[in-house]
Amino acid sequence: MNKITFKVNNGDILTFAQEQRDGPVSLYYFNPAKALIVPAGDMVMLANLYRYVKHYDIADSFINPAGKNVEKGGAIQPAPLPVKDPEAEPEAPEAEPLPIWFFLYQDGDAGYHIFRRPVDEFNPDPEKREEINAVTAALGRELVAAHGGSLIAAWPAGQVVEVADIADFPLDCHD
Repeated sequence: MNKITFKVNNGDILTFAQEQRDGPVSLYYFNPAKALIVPAGDMVMLANLYRYVKHYDIADSFINPAGKNVEKGGAIQPAPLPVKDPEAEPEAPEAEPLPIWFFLYQDGDAGYHIFRRPVDEFNPDPEKREEINAVTAALGRELVAAHGGSLIAAWPAGQVVEVADIADFPLDCHD
């Protein structure tokens, strides 16, 4: 059994335990019989959510209360500044949100993963401007070098993407 333990408030010890690789995770304080069972996929999603919120400094009441950005309409933008006296100080104009792009990647073990990332295409500073083709190529090289597989597709958050069922196609298309 693999275990990770943390000392927490009031002398408690929080334990994450996993019987087998890619299996569910037991989460408990002192007594394993009272464990909360978290499916492996949920643990991965929780870790990805935490990394995403911290990486882009998104304001989240639980993970990152002091975050400087908010996610709004599928894009990340600076959080509005609090105004102390609305009559004395005019409201600052809202910054244009960064468009979010999704990237579909197939790893070396034939697993599929979707990544999302804001892409700053229209930054007036040429040093910070990102061309989506360059971002896609760099991400593809990084993922393939680290894990094998390939980057399959990229699309903006506002674009509707449909998933085709392989059963809808004639058998001669499967080769």
